[in-house]
Amino acid sequence: MKIAVLVSGKGTGLQAIIDHVRLGVLLNSRIIQVVSNNPDAEAIKKALSSNIGARFVEGVAGRRFSSPEEREKERSKFDDNVSSMFLKNGVELVVCAGFNQVLSDVFVRRYSNSIMNIHPAYNIEKFGGSGMVGLKVHEAVINAGENLSGCTVHYIDSIIDRGPVIIRVSVPVFKNDTPERLADRVAIIEHRTYP
Repeated sequence: MKIAVLVSGKGTGLQAIIDHVRLGVLLNSRIIQVVSNNPDAEAIKKALSSNIGARFVEGVAGRRFSSPEEREKERSKFDDNVSSMFLKNGVELVVCAGFNQVLSDVFVRRYSNSIMNIHPAYNIEKFGGSGMVGLKVHEAVINAGENLSGCTVHYIDSIIDRGPVIIRVSVPVFKNDTPERLADRVAIIEHRTYP
């Protein structure tokens, strides 16, 4: 299977997938392209050091726009550029690994049931959706008094964090947890579960 990975940050999730492919845990799978919407993403270096083609394509995350229409126009440019690359390279599965940009409906329809994401909460229905990223998720879990969290791998559809669930894995939430400690514990499970 030819895999493309969308990234924005450190690339720890990407590295876990690279390692699982290299070790033969992911059979008949190959990462053929990594794309980042962040030119300074460490993930680009991780891909290149593993001899995987990696590129920066300017996206919309972190940018200001004069109108919602302008933002959507720029999102469409990103999606068109990336999907053209993926089609040219025969990509069969798109994996979002720490990717901080919502994909357009057009892109999602192009790769229907072929775009995966991982979210750092077991209960994605309660702790997912717009704005629920990174430490915000773990803080919300702790503030809600939950006794477990974890991660959810799901397909991406047109509603943020509501696509069909593939797998959920739980970790305990301890009384003295901070968002950072919980994030570290969830990350360990994410790096085992996602690949």
